[in-house]
Amino acid sequence: MEAKHYTFAIELRCGVGIRDAAATADIRVPRIYRAPKGFYVYLLANPETDCVFYVGKGKGNRYAFHERECRAGTITNYCKHDAIQEILDKGLKPKAYCLCSDMEEQDAYALETAVINRVGLSNLTNLSSSAPDWLNTIEVTRRRAIRKLETVIPFPWWVKMAPRTEEDIKIYWMVLNGLRQIADRGTYPSGALGPLRTRPVYAF
Repeated sequence: MEAKHYTFAIELRCGVGIRDAAATADIRVPRIYRAPKGFYVYLLANPETDCVFYVGKGKGNRYAFHERECRAGTITNYCKHDAIQEILDKGLKPKAYCLCSDMEEQDAYALETAVINRVGLSNLTNLSSSAPDWLNTIEVTRRRAIRKLETVIPFPWWVKMAPRTEEDIKIYWMVLNGLRQIADRGTYPSGALGPLRTRPVYAF
């Protein structure tokens, strides 16, 4: 990692916008409007603050993949998804900047990792590359349960919508309590998956 890139990353860590950070570090960090040459390291920024929220590397139109993923409703990283969705909800689009291009893949990976480490994961929506897959899976599961809970019809309303048997009511509370446990812990309690998968029509 060159000294200028280090200075640039430290400025970003302090909450400085990308253009101002680039000026301080005396490096050129242009906006991306079409795919850069070769492998490249890119930054996604909030268009209102110009502050970075994601650092990535790739080739071709990789920089545009995250917005397309968000618009399609595909979620692999909730923090990144929420950051992009918040921008889209305002009628705006994330800004994409190119930190370095025409690189070998291993060099792009090294620079991406170095920038993420200097900026700090707490200041980004990146998932830690060293985090085990199960940790992200738990968080994804927990977030899905939270969102599902937001759509649950309250029991007093649900029970009046149609005739309910004792078995219906039992399943309602089993699923609801299961979702609450998943939202709290990110893991599936015993018995929660059966009714959730086989009888989803009740209130969920």
